[in-house]
Amino acid sequence: MISEILKQAVVWFLKLCTFILIYITPIHSILITVYLLLSFDLVSGITKALKVGEKITAAKLKLSIIKFMYYSLGIIAAFQIDTAMISPDSLLLTRIIAGYITMVEFKSLIENISVITGRDIWMAVKDKIIDIFNLKVMKKGE
Repeated sequence: MISEILKQAVVWFLKLCTFILIYITPIHSILITVYLLLSFDLVSGITKALKVGEKITAAKLKLSIIKFMYYSLGIIAAFQIDTAMISPDSLLLTRIIAGYITMVEFKSLIENISVITGRDIWMAVKDKIIDIFNLKVMKKGE
């Protein structure tokens, strides 16, 4: 009796997992990108904390799990709105939300790397962009 109930529970769980995987297939590349950035941000955050001498606590690590869950829910909710209300082909809202999340995580990653290396990465990128822009302007002026 109990083994039959357990078998049924496993079957329903596998069906649910299969449904979820099929449902998120159109956005799997977006989710993987966000998860990779979250992982890199977590590793760089831990490295930064070790360099600065901060304690790594469970409460701080819990924030990464919360971010993971909220980002996932945000992207999946945007995907649902896209498919139900806007256009299932364009995924416009999903891409906007994922782009915002990507920018936030990328900025956090750059800030962590700046602390780790002791060099302001944002200023280096800004200087490089200005150099490229000035080079293009000089070529047009010639």
